[in-house]
Amino acid sequence: MEIFYFLTINEHFEILSEAALSSKKDIGLCFRRFIPSGFEAAFEVCTWDEDLPNKYLNGGYTRMYLTTNNSSPTNPQDWEFSDREQENIIIIEGGRIQGNELEQSYLRVFSKKSNCKLLHQKIRSLIKNKTNSGVYARGSYYKNTFYSNDAAKYKMVSEFGSCEYAKENT
Repeated sequence: MEIFYFLTINEHFEILSEAALSSKKDIGLCFRRFIPSGFEAAFEVCTWDEDLPNKYLNGGYTRMYLTTNNSSPTNPQDWEFSDREQENIIIIEGGRIQGNELEQSYLRVFSKKSNCKLLHQKIRSLIKNKTNSGVYARGSYYKNTFYSNDAAKYKMVSEFGSCEYAKENT
């Protein structure tokens, strides 16, 4: 249940906010950073009314957690949080911009026994409806990787290297 895509960080949070607001459940949000980020490894609980794009990009974060039961880490080093709440977590990674490079993102549920399937489907649907499909990387075509028109203005980078959008989609 993964989806790979390229969105600017502002587009990310527009879609996530729309999905959270339309949900019948209280949706929690926290960011996570790991040691190589130049900051202390930690979770940070966020609220939907913060400047989330700026906080994510400038805080050294690489991962976002959405929770369907509005749960959150009890402290910045609550390393048991993801195990404790695994059935209630959606993970989003990527989306960072460095210079003119935009990092590929992916969205997935944390556990196969997820309570997040409806929210995950809503986010996937919003991404698909607001993007184009198909990128080339290393000479291969990936029809199920999505990108927005704003993302296509950047050098889109994935684990496979640079990606180019499919010319027939423009």
